[in-house]
Amino acid sequence: MSSVTAQLKDKFVRDESLDAVKGFLILCIVLEHNSLLTSQYDWIRAFCDSFAAGTFLVLTFLRPLQVKSFASFADKHLSYLVPFIIFTVVLAVSNFIMFNDSSFLSSLVLFLKAIFIASPAGIKESTGFTYIWFLPCLIALYSIRYLHLRLGHFLTFSAFAVFLIIGEVDSDVLENTPYSLHVIAFIYILGVIYANVHHRVINGNILVKLFFVILFILLCFSTSLIGWKLFLAGGIIPSWREPFILIYYAVFHVIAIPSLYIVFTVLPIKFTGLFALLGQKSLLVYLLHPILFYALFKIGNLNVSPLVSLFITIIGSYFLAVIIDKMSAIKNIVFPNKISSLFSNTGV
Repeated sequence: MSSVTAQLKDKFVRDESLDAVKGFLILCIVLEHNSLLTSQYDWIRAFCDSFAAGTFLVLTFLRPLQVKSFASFADKHLSYLVPFIIFTVVLAVSNFIMFNDSSFLSSLVLFLKAIFIASPAGIKESTGFTYIWFLPCLIALYSIRYLHLRLGHFLTFSAFAVFLIIGEVDSDVLENTPYSLHVIAFIYILGVIYANVHHRVINGNILVKLFFVILFILLCFSTSLIGWKLFLAGGIIPSWREPFILIYYAVFHVIAIPSLYIVFTVLPIKFTGLFALLGQKSLLVYLLHPILFYALFKIGNLNVSPLVSLFITIIGSYFLAVIIDKMSAIKNIVFPNKISSLFSNTGV
């Protein structure tokens, strides 16, 4: 009964505009991963890579960590290991069967490297995909936030210093960084700043809101002029030697969520609700859409226009997410809220 009450409570306290922001961000990520479109339109990667995945990580700073003990923290936040391992196993096995010319032993070594080191390059080498770097990165991010509670301002100052210099490291080295720590090095201080400005912006007067929305729109359109200068997973990151680009992307990440939030609060309810539906299933859609896209349009060679392929991928991923969401037995195993739930009889 308590789990049902908790689910009902969560349902009623959901912020639809915030869910819509998540929906917009996941739409950008699906767009970015559609090679049929990105091969035709250069601006897509410059725009989507510049803020979508990083902003999702920044969004985790909106709510402070509720930590009673390290055990309770680990039980909740290390649960991302479960879908990471499951998806890595499925993708690595599929990659080995269909595409890999290496020996079983070599593939096994690559798989173990992907699981235990969990760098973007290592994950791609084993599975053929890079995108699941996001899950181990989340684990590392929450772990550093837990550490931040104990180190306080020392970690804040360290995060700022690392933000300035991380771009000095060669992109090949960064791409092989365990648990995508290079991504965290770039976004961590931005998350700290964002957490302190979000409510000030969305609760500001009309002039404040208008200023941030216009600034965000200008930054969105200017990505096509600046070019592809930020690709976090791939280690393409500016440093203090490019102050304009560094400040540009910093501002972009910090103001993206409150600016989008303001926009969705004034858009028609049905339009916001449509994005909110997508946002409520953002993690599942994130994990499913590259597999669906590759199966239909690369292996299956489904002959449709790039734009139609985008709609099929979004709609198909969403409905697969809904189906999995309703299959509680599978959902609780693959996406447990806590690791301990895997060993309980109720699965909650």
